[in-house]
Amino acid sequence: MNILNIILTSIFTVILFVVIFLIVVFVIFNIFVNKKESKLKIKDVEKIVFKIKKIHEDEKTSMININDESVKLYDVIEGLNNLLKEKSIKEIIIDVENVNLTKSQIDELSPIFKKLNKKFKVSSIASNMDNLNYMIALLADNVYMYKSLNSMITLNGYYQVYSYFKKFLQKIGVKMNVIHIGDFKGTGENFSRDFMSDERRISIKNINDKFYKNFTDYVKERRNIDVESLINNNDLSFVGYEEAIKFSLIDGVYTHNDFKLDYEKDTMLFTNYISNYKKEKNKSKNIIGVISLEGNISSKSSDESISFESVDEKVNKLLDIDNLKGVILKVNSPGGSALESEKIYQRLKDIKVPLYVSMSDVCASGGYYISMAADKIFANTSTITGSIGVVLMYPEFSELAKKLEINQEFITNGHKEINFFEPLTEDLKIKITEQMKKTYIEFKDRVINSRKIDGESLEKIAQGKIWIANDAKEIGLIDEVGNFEYCLNSLVKDLKLKDYKINHILNEKKLEVNPEKILKKYIMNNSIFFDKNEIMYYEDYQSF
Repeated sequence: MNILNIILTSIFTVILFVVIFLIVVFVIFNIFVNKKESKLKIKDVEKIVFKIKKIHEDEKTSMININDESVKLYDVIEGLNNLLKEKSIKEIIIDVENVNLTKSQIDELSPIFKKLNKKFKVSSIASNMDNLNYMIALLADNVYMYKSLNSMITLNGYYQVYSYFKKFLQKIGVKMNVIHIGDFKGTGENFSRDFMSDERRISIKNINDKFYKNFTDYVKERRNIDVESLINNNDLSFVGYEEAIKFSLIDGVYTHNDFKLDYEKDTMLFTNYISNYKKEKNKSKNIIGVISLEGNISSKSSDESISFESVDEKVNKLLDIDNLKGVILKVNSPGGSALESEKIYQRLKDIKVPLYVSMSDVCASGGYYISMAADKIFANTSTITGSIGVVLMYPEFSELAKKLEINQEFITNGHKEINFFEPLTEDLKIKITEQMKKTYIEFKDRVINSRKIDGESLEKIAQGKIWIANDAKEIGLIDEVGNFEYCLNSLVKDLKLKDYKINHILNEKKLEVNPEKILKKYIMNNSIFFDKNEIMYYEDYQSF
């Protein structure tokens, strides 16, 4: 029987590895062999279709998402600027429903599209639009809806629902202890409370009110419409194309016959354009380095996180550059591990040339912490920042263990380690809280030294409060409200450079070809499992 099991297991393993190998070969073939490239030459192109699945800040490629049609933000900015030099192009068409941009990325691209609108006919086409899609559509001067009774625009204020799970968790025998240093640090309270705290309600409402005002101001600027009044009167819910024209939300309707896109004759996708246009040779010896840090801050390195290891690797490459004049750090992070944030901060302080930070969508908690290494900080209009505070979530599964009749036996010598299947003792809670207070003091010290804010004033704007860019500038958390290009121009001006060349320090582009790792990654992405050693390290318990 044992021999039969061994034979069957061996056969299954061989079959599994063959299947995975064939999948790898198929994916590689599709990427490198069967990839369709436009044969159209740029000098023959009259129409550019702006259609981008995803814009990212850094190079991220893995076996799971290798066919994702995403491009780097700077390549998009550079490509759009280069379009201004093209003589054959007559029209740019934004395929709204196939363009995924965040509010911050709209901030980045809006100034360039204003220039493009002056030179070319720039049109947006869409069937259905909400607030965000409509903002994307307004990058163009001309907005069209598909001529169908199924086409719709729905513009709203904001409506958000937050679920609180304390009683539900109690029913299944789980208790979540959430310790905050900072009254406005709301992370995790939905697991430890029955209802929203006043402090969190104030923070969320303040940010959403500002976002909403930014939206209505943007529509007013682009279309000269008092969209707020129309929304308040409920005039813009489920609006068809006839009403959309009446309210001046759009300029007209279209069918597929109106935008004749011939990719063999005169039309090119923007993604193909940025891959094929001839870039001007830059012989400048003055180098400005750009590092992008995107994701949660964690001691575990991955494509979706920021770790000391990944930052250290980038800084080492940066410091090897000859004639490095300055550095821009692009940060898009809601925070994470407190210890890892301090390690990253200290590593960034090793950069001895002027360091400017350009904040993206979110640069809060640990994201703001690591930004304290900068000489100047810039944020987009839609950036959320601040959240200077500390939070720790400590789950208890002791009641769940009783319900499931799980008995644990301990053999120890000295003090035993943290065990989530035992109640959090008051003594341990006090020790954890004292350590968190030290972390909070260290966080505030970094801000005091970097932003030149006295401790008393900082405490009033800290406590875990979150801020939108304009408010953050007013209270001194950032220096300027402006996009990456504005940050870059400011750095060049401050350095008094006549010319410069940008060097992007990117993540290594890695193609995963190890079948065992591919299988493990697949299982992790498609399963729910709990493994104490896989969830977190102790240094990650305490986070920002």
